[in-house]
Amino acid sequence: MFIITQKEFLAVGIVLCLYWKLDLLVHIISGEKLVNESKIKDELIKLIFCMYLVGVISKIYFPMTIAWGEYINFREPVIRLNPITSVLIIYNEGGMRSVIYNLGGNLLLLMPMGFFIGYYFSNIFNSIKKILIAMFLVSLFIESTQVVLSLILPNVYRFFEINDLILNTAGGCLGYYLFKIRNRVEIISDNLV
Repeated sequence: MFIITQKEFLAVGIVLCLYWKLDLLVHIISGEKLVNESKIKDELIKLIFCMYLVGVISKIYFPMTIAWGEYINFREPVIRLNPITSVLIIYNEGGMRSVIYNLGGNLLLLMPMGFFIGYYFSNIFNSIKKILIAMFLVSLFIESTQVVLSLILPNVYRFFEINDLILNTAGGCLGYYLFKIRNRVEIISDNLV
């Protein structure tokens, strides 16, 4: 039996992201002047997005225990569909600090995703309704895959919580809203110059 920890997955993932954009990093570190500054900005944002995705995956799916023989232990996933009950369970297990960590973390988890969706797909996701649906579907995918992993992999024990679904969706919408604010500020600053 062995365990792939969050830190191990995160470290390997970040190294692979950096390797993917190694040429960009060499240009930035060397101070070499590149012809197309906007291309550098776009490539740097792709690198940040890649590292963000690695971070999200490491937070959601790891640690992951790989076991065989007598170490196999199947546990059914926990599905909590009542938000108040879910908060009370978290509070009883870890106090107010755990509630704040859990709710705040779920709000922040997909906030960058909303921003990146606005950045890369603003022609498709051009309304709060579309971004709300997209973020809900991303969050539903995350929660559903946690249940599926708990069902098919031994020693993987995950939760499906309605709070996660609500807060991830809200966080993604906030991220999209921050993207819209950033665009307005950029437009205003471009007009001032």
